[in-house]
Amino acid sequence: MNSVFKLHYQAWILLSLALPVAVQTANRSLGGVWKTVFQGAFAGLLVLSAAYFPAASLGRNGERIGFGTRQGLDGLTFKQRLDPGDYAAAEELGKVKGDPVILEAGSMMTYREEWTRLSCLTGLPTVLGWGGHVHQWTGDMGPISAALAEVQEIYAAENPGRVRELLAKHKIRYVVIGPTERREYKAEGLDRLRGLLLAFYDNADRFGDK
Repeated sequence: MNSVFKLHYQAWILLSLALPVAVQTANRSLGGVWKTVFQGAFAGLLVLSAAYFPAASLGRNGERIGFGTRQGLDGLTFKQRLDPGDYAAAEELGKVKGDPVILEAGSMMTYREEWTRLSCLTGLPTVLGWGGHVHQWTGDMGPISAALAEVQEIYAAENPGRVRELLAKHKIRYVVIGPTERREYKAEGLDRLRGLLLAFYDNADRFGDK
């Protein structure tokens, strides 16, 4: 699907090549008042198009986005201000050796940033990312649904033996227990899970081996 999105780049190039010819052809073929109307409308569209970028940039200069105060190329600085817990975890995970699998709350369809955020921020693999996005590529919901069910089973932690089996199956080294997980899963399950883990990230203040 992303390949389809990218086609508009080529479309804009072709349009930019065709537009001068189209404008010149229309300008020559029209006469009288219609020519004046056309020239005025085209000039107005040109001014509005040129004004979009500065106007859109000002609209992004808000408190949450912080483009007005942020300087530098570090893409994690916004997390340091908005989600210090996730920022601290991303910093710690960036120090680990290899590519350990981390477990985060799974989702089928949402593209919101709180889902699989540490996997996105660090590049480390996770069991299930944005399920809907994966489905768009594969067209098969079966493996996605199965992965989501296993993620939920781990966080419920009702069967310690099954949890250990799934942790081994997916080679999970770190389990995230942050705001998203607390919202999506029951507290008693998370408490049971903490007792089974070798290493976990728990919000902003705890991260490491037990």
